[in-house]
Amino acid sequence: MDLINFKFSKEKELSELTNEKNNVQSKVQEVTGRIQQVKSAIQIAETELMLDDSSSNRKRVEKLKSGLDKFNKEHGKLQKQIEKLADQMNEMNSEKAEEVLNTIAEQDLERYKEARKSDALQKEIEKFIKNELPRIAPAGQQSGSRSPKGLLGEAGLKTGYFRNEDPKHIKLKQLWEEKRDVAHNEIAQEVEEVIEALRNLFK
Repeated sequence: MDLINFKFSKEKELSELTNEKNNVQSKVQEVTGRIQQVKSAIQIAETELMLDDSSSNRKRVEKLKSGLDKFNKEHGKLQKQIEKLADQMNEMNSEKAEEVLNTIAEQDLERYKEARKSDALQKEIEKFIKNELPRIAPAGQQSGSRSPKGLLGEAGLKTGYFRNEDPKHIKLKQLWEEKRDVAHNEIAQEVEEVIEALRNLFK
């Protein structure tokens, strides 16, 4: 699964351990090469000692064996160092695996919360429109609420529209349209504020 913006909390420490382990492994390879060289030199020196059991040849063999012992001890120390670093890296990798699982779980949870919130919001809006809106805004359910009944009455009309040829009607129509347009802007702003609040639920 692809992780979004995942970063291990101890990534720097893990990287440092990896580099250190690589450096120690390089030293191990170097010491291993020296051990092989000394072993080969010991074989040659022991062969020479068989041919000439001189003091100088014996000292040479002893010196080479002493050097081999030194390299073997160094090799052993480096191996222990690698094992220690490997244990630390394994521990960190286990922590990283746990963090990966937690990150995956959090991403799953975020998708679940978004879907759950969307379902709940849709359900509540539908319930609000069906049950509450008619009660708190009854004019929306009444025929004629969207026409200027009062001003039409001032024009001597019970229903219908202002007549463009009548000066009184024209004045009343202009008054109504001015106030209606202001109301349209106010309503649009109020509704946008409600919609923005709903959008903010998903940010």
